[in-house]
Amino acid sequence: MNWLPEDCSMGDLVRVAVGSVHHYGIFVSGDEVIAFGRPPAYYRGEHEGERITVCSTDVLSFLMGGILERGVPSRREKKQMFSPAETVARARARLGEGGYNLVHNNCEHFVYECAFGKKYSEQEAKMRERWASRPRFDVYVCFGGMEGSTEGFPAARKKEIEGVTNERLRAEKTGAWNLLRFAIRDAYGLDPDALSFRKSKEGKWGTKGFCFSLTHSRGAYAVALSNAPCGVDMEAIAPFEAKCKDPAFSAAFARKLGEEDASPLSLLKGWTGRESAFKARGTGKFLPQEGIGETPVLHVRIGGDLIAAAGDNASFALFHIVKDGKASLLGGEDCRCL
Repeated sequence: MNWLPEDCSMGDLVRVAVGSVHHYGIFVSGDEVIAFGRPPAYYRGEHEGERITVCSTDVLSFLMGGILERGVPSRREKKQMFSPAETVARARARLGEGGYNLVHNNCEHFVYECAFGKKYSEQEAKMRERWASRPRFDVYVCFGGMEGSTEGFPAARKKEIEGVTNERLRAEKTGAWNLLRFAIRDAYGLDPDALSFRKSKEGKWGTKGFCFSLTHSRGAYAVALSNAPCGVDMEAIAPFEAKCKDPAFSAAFARKLGEEDASPLSLLKGWTGRESAFKARGTGKFLPQEGIGETPVLHVRIGGDLIAAAGDNASFALFHIVKDGKASLLGGEDCRCL
């Protein structure tokens, strides 16, 4: 549908710009436009309440000082439209109807339903597109309870996990993938069994529609999901601090990272940050001395674990704790940025 400022005929779809949006109606004549909106009396201060209904107004009242635009349908749209008389009749039959909703039942939905028999709103479609493309980054954390069955795993991933000889590591890999399955359902409302997973030549698993990253540490798991490349890494803080009591270990680790600060927290942030950034990039070989580069990294402490979330959308990260099959958002002292 193209919109042009030209003469109108009975049954035409019309609109007028109101700020950054448009108000739509069905043109009947120079004396009448039927629209889903407040009546002119409301704007003159004569209308009690704010109930929005389908009402009939004259053209000048509909325009409120704006410029009238006529909807010019395409050849395909013309074949789908009701006749002008039927369009007007359908609009008249709904005079006085309420139930206005800015997103799901607005004036644009009304005119398309009158002319085509089905609701449509370009404004709603654009809003949904902007919402779907908003920066997203969700991190799900679980401290045990996800181990066990590999039911529903991709065959290649199941075979890969079952081939791990270390029992603890095999259980952790199983738990991390089960947490991924939970997160996909919770964050995106998708059935993981209906998705196709593939492993890249760099060894990174992926699927279409979103990016994800997995990590596990001492029976704890974290999964990051985003609509941009992402990476996540986690490490238990206390065991690392115990190792750092040995000055030789701290000095060697600092040299490995190319860092001057050999304090335990600085070294742990350096390692997890590099690991998560490497996962977000998804290519090459992990070389910690190369650093993080330009990849944004967010460090968060949850309980006794340090979690690094990396990627362009990392600053928008929401952290969820999964317990007893339910996820809840973390904040405050439960989830501290470092």
